[in-house]
Amino acid sequence: MFFSLKQTCSCCGNECGWNRWRIKKGKGWICPECFKKIGGIKKADYLSTKTIEELKNIIQNNSSPVSVSTDIAESSLESELLAAREISSRRKVYATLSFRVSGVTFKTGRKSRQVMLKNMYFNNTPPFDDEITITFKRYDFEGSLAIGVYANDLQIGNVPRDLVETFDKYWISDYTASFDVYGGGNKNWGCEVDVVFYK
Repeated sequence: MFFSLKQTCSCCGNECGWNRWRIKKGKGWICPECFKKIGGIKKADYLSTKTIEELKNIIQNNSSPVSVSTDIAESSLESELLAAREISSRRKVYATLSFRVSGVTFKTGRKSRQVMLKNMYFNNTPPFDDEITITFKRYDFEGSLAIGVYANDLQIGNVPRDLVETFDKYWISDYTASFDVYGGGNKNWGCEVDVVFYK
């Protein structure tokens, strides 16, 4: 199952492609322009602590007219454009992949992966009470390649067996990954992961 390139920004309503960030509260997306308006990477924690409405209010407040020297504004814009071009030249999208994490009902040592996913969903129990980072690690399982899925360095499951070969082929450089935890009640907790691979 491949990563959908078509999503709508929950803050401005415009369509955004692969270059987007997930809003944890309200389960929405934010486009690069709106992300910049809330403060960019310095305020990245807002994506897990603020609701969509709160982010909209922040954007509205930050969009109030401010008197700025023309020379300073032009210099700042030029610097941002150069930085964006440099990042774009270094990071070219190679492939995208989306899947549901397998093995989520097993344990990692003595830790229940179901409990870990629940804590990720509510985002209020260490080590999942702040920013959550998804990473991957290759390892051998009974003579075959396996790829573990980790949240803040704790294994929550694996890349599905039928996608391991494809994932390994795409994983030639760095990547970015976002996630969505679902379930609860009388259903098992699960996790869907979206990965963007770069050359």
